[in-house]
Amino acid sequence: SAARHGRVMRVSLVSVARPGADSQCVFAPSTSKRCQVQASRARGATGRRVGRVCASSAEPSPVKLDVGGRKSLDGSSLAKADRERYDSLFYKYSSANESGEFLTVDKFRQLMSDVDRESSRDWDEVFFDCCRSRSPLGLFRDLSSVLRDRLIAGKARRGSSKFIFLSALGIFSGFLVLCLVCDFMVQHSFFSKFHTLGAPFILGSFGTLSILVFGQANSTNIRVWNVVLGHMIGAACGLLSVKLLGYTALAKAVAMSSTLVAMLWSGAVHPPGGALALLMVQDPKLQVLGQWYVLYPALFGGLVLYFMGFLTNRLKKHFGAN
Repeated sequence: SAARHGRVMRVSLVSVARPGADSQCVFAPSTSKRCQVQASRARGATGRRVGRVCASSAEPSPVKLDVGGRKSLDGSSLAKADRERYDSLFYKYSSANESGEFLTVDKFRQLMSDVDRESSRDWDEVFFDCCRSRSPLGLFRDLSSVLRDRLIAGKARRGSSKFIFLSALGIFSGFLVLCLVCDFMVQHSFFSKFHTLGAPFILGSFGTLSILVFGQANSTNIRVWNVVLGHMIGAACGLLSVKLLGYTALAKAVAMSSTLVAMLWSGAVHPPGGALALLMVQDPKLQVLGQWYVLYPALFGGLVLYFMGFLTNRLKKHFGAN
């Protein structure tokens, strides 16, 4: 957190165990700089530990913090899922403590509780609470501050400059490849007869998918299961709705509701799949594809972008873009 914010933070860790007990914790932040922990043990019956986090320019490295005193845990001994969880918690909770004040364990626990409670609330509940607790003038000032911080200062950016650049490069390359594949499929493939009748290859859902694949690769909505089954569910529900109800308002409502139910039931929530369902009941040109729509171009085009996203992720890991 110190490396990310460009400042030094002091952290107070109070051992809840008896003095001399083996109490340890490990933080592994994915920062672009190394965070080193220099801990000094304070003598006394409370077993108080005071650490100072310093930032220096070096390669990313896990932060090892020895609270109890015998030995530090090595990051390699932790399961991969645990390391990712510690990484996420460190980033999440240290980001919420912007004041840089002296932080005790009790305050840290309260901070974790507050952030968890806030993240579990629905968007409408948060919005109305915000409106009720502020005057119109206060809302205007808050909105001005948010716009300035997010649009000008970039305080809400999702990743380092290197990460943003490689994400943009990946989505640029992905759509170049997708357009090349489109030209070939339209002119020389088995499906060219459908395209001569007006069926498009590039669908609007590919835009939604590309933002997730290249910008939020850690999202659970773009796991392999979600992508493959989510595409097929959306396309199939849209196709069946058109077959049964035609291009009517009822068909659109049935297509979207059945898509949502199937995704929630199967655990394959995938937003681009909803776009595929709506496209089928909205665009008559897709009707010529018939049952092929489920696999082509819906799933096929999505897998092309998914493969390019895989290459982009390897490139980000190679250059250490966090």
